[in-house]
Amino acid sequence: RLAVTDPITKLFNRRAFDQRLAAIYDDPKDTMHHALLVADIDHFKMFNDTYGHQVGDRVLSVAAAMMKNSLDKDAFVARTGGEEFAVILKGTSLEAASEAAEHMRRAIEATPLKNHNEGVDCGSITMSMGLCMSSDASGADELYSHADRMLYEAKSSGRNQMKALSLIHI
Repeated sequence: RLAVTDPITKLFNRRAFDQRLAAIYDDPKDTMHHALLVADIDHFKMFNDTYGHQVGDRVLSVAAAMMKNSLDKDAFVARTGGEEFAVILKGTSLEAASEAAEHMRRAIEATPLKNHNEGVDCGSITMSMGLCMSSDASGADELYSHADRMLYEAKSSGRNQMKALSLIHI
C-alpha cells in the first residue's frame, strides 16, 4: 500500500496513476467511457514562498481532501507530482465529467485556508484543470498529453477554470 500512496495527501501516487491510466485501454469496449482530468493548484509556489513548506503541504492536503469529498467514491484520484493531481472517472460522458470537474473546482475554491497556529488567513486555493475523454485519444500517453494541454490552456486563459478537449468524430 505504501508503494502506491502519496505520503502527504494520502491519495494514490504517480506509480498507481500510471498503472490505472494504462489499464483504460485494456478493454476496447470500455475505453470510450473514461475521462481524465489533470489539475494543478494555481500559484502554489506563492503558498510555499509566503507561508513556508508546512503550509504548502497543508494546501496539498486540503486540496486532496476536497477533491475526494466532492467526487463520486469510484473516482480514482492521484497526486502525480508537485502540485499536480489527476482524476480518472469511469463510466462517464464529457458532460458529466465536466460537471464533476466544475463541482470539484468550486468546492476547493470555497474552502478557506487558515494557519491556525498564527491565526493567519492564507486565502483560498484555486485549481486549473484539463479534461479529455479516453475516446479522444489512441492510448494512455496521448490521453494524458491532451488533458495536460487543456490544463495549460486553462492556466493561460486566467486560471481557476477547466478546459476540455472535445473532438468531433465523423
